[in-house]
Amino acid sequence: MASSIRPAKLGHDPWASLRISNFRRYLIARFSIILASQIQYVVVAQILYEWTHDPLVLGLSGLCEAIPAIVCALPAGHLIDRGSAKKFLLTSYLGAMLATLLILWAVTYQNGVALFLYLPMGLIGIIRAFLSPANFSVQTSIVPVELYFNCSTWDSGLWHIAAVSGPALGGILYSTIGAEKTFILVLGLICLACLTMALVMPPPKVKSAAPENASLWRNLIEGFNFVKARQLMIGAMSLDMFAVLFGGAVALLPIFASEILHAGAQGLGYLRAAPALGATVMGLSLAFLPPIKKAGRALLLTVLGFGFATIGFALSTNFWIAFAFLVLTGMFDNISIIVRGTIVKTMTPVHMRARISAVNSIFIGSSNEIGAFESGFTAKLMGTIPAVIFGGCMTVLVVLIASIKAKKLRQLDFSKADWANT
Repeated sequence: MASSIRPAKLGHDPWASLRISNFRRYLIARFSIILASQIQYVVVAQILYEWTHDPLVLGLSGLCEAIPAIVCALPAGHLIDRGSAKKFLLTSYLGAMLATLLILWAVTYQNGVALFLYLPMGLIGIIRAFLSPANFSVQTSIVPVELYFNCSTWDSGLWHIAAVSGPALGGILYSTIGAEKTFILVLGLICLACLTMALVMPPPKVKSAAPENASLWRNLIEGFNFVKARQLMIGAMSLDMFAVLFGGAVALLPIFASEILHAGAQGLGYLRAAPALGATVMGLSLAFLPPIKKAGRALLLTVLGFGFATIGFALSTNFWIAFAFLVLTGMFDNISIIVRGTIVKTMTPVHMRARISAVNSIFIGSSNEIGAFESGFTAKLMGTIPAVIFGGCMTVLVVLIASIKAKKLRQLDFSKADWANT
């Protein structure tokens, strides 16, 4: 299979993928839904903390989202590979509207009962299981393979711009107009995403190369087996997964903002936006710079930097120093996102796009929420600051292990024409 993959041609035109009208529409829809979700996340986290003042409650909210996302990921990838990715995206947006309405109802009529916020978080987890592979399938179908590095850069950059503005906007809106009106604005953004995605016109669906009589179980795990057999893919995914799992300081930001840095809800919004600000700066810089060549070495060094920046944040007692360390975590993280995204997009066969993206979402996407639970649990056991220091130290340890075990990942070089056949 790998021998048939075309190597990515890493061009130097920073606007190349943006010249494709379908990709521009796709980015607008993706920006809108991410902005909506980021506003919603920061407001829900602040409400939960105000209701309970318990770090474990914050961690459990992430677990409520992660478990459905993991359980539904492989079936979602299988269904999307057999159907229309665009239709699944639009259906997921409608599901996101329903989840926001449930959160609005809980905040308005069930004040103080965390369970009624956990239920829509579980629905969001199911939606995410479909969103990730559907996004991957649509994006890779409307952009040619030689532009995958370029489109990954812009996709990551726009994602992080939304992630910068969303939390900051969420904190400001919550402190000025209140939760109910904020969630109404979130609904409007989701509607905009639906309308824009409806205008995206992917090419006709490619018929699956899988045998017609293949069992459901074989189809479900085919993506996992494909990833497992390729050290570049499994190495990049595993490295990011463990780094995010242990470096999940974001889940504890309400505690840092309120009790350690004394910044309140608006400060929480700025802290939540800081990693995305760093990622945006890095993403836009990478879009205009020549593509990374020694990508494996860059990946390992940036995840190492992510771990050290997490430790620096935990030790900070000044708001702006803490903010600066969070910006650094975002800058380091975005390099790893772009490198991993290029690897996965280039090495993935057309008929397995959704299933491999589903595997990727299990490794990467859900580790954010499981990492939130890990942070909340360790904070409950050892305190907030020691928990974040512990996570940063574990991230550094993961990098050291990966640099020894994953030789092909360490030697990855995008300037080599046959790197995708490794």
